[in-house]
Amino acid sequence: IGASGLTHGMMFFIFTTGILRGDRFSIALSMIVFFLFGGMVWTIFPQEPGISYESHFFGAVCGVLAAFLFRDRDPRPAEKKYSWEDEDDEDADEHEAAQDETTPPDGGDRKSPSARLTIRARLVQHA
Repeated sequence: IGASGLTHGMMFFIFTTGILRGDRFSIALSMIVFFLFGGMVWTIFPQEPGISYESHFFGAVCGVLAAFLFRDRDPRPAEKKYSWEDEDDEDADEHEAAQDETTPPDGGDRKSPSARLTIRARLVQHA
């Protein structure tokens, strides 16, 4: 009996955590771990008589279960905000402000273009 069950558990934990978190660093780490230790996947099944596969199998199962149990305890990395995303937010705010300015004082129907034209025509007549 050795520590192979523990190593299988850690490999499956890191791989599953990388998939569950979904950020670039975690996915890259899980792909590196899978590339280096991917052969461990085959050892969770019985291959040679006399070699116990049970600790490999249950180590992998425990690693996957631990990844699911602890997935919400790990803090998420801060989401990067790029300069063009701020511009989109400003454009949306300006668009909303422009929408508010064109709202008629009597609270007309904003959904119907013909209603807007009718209200604008009334406003022009009163001016």
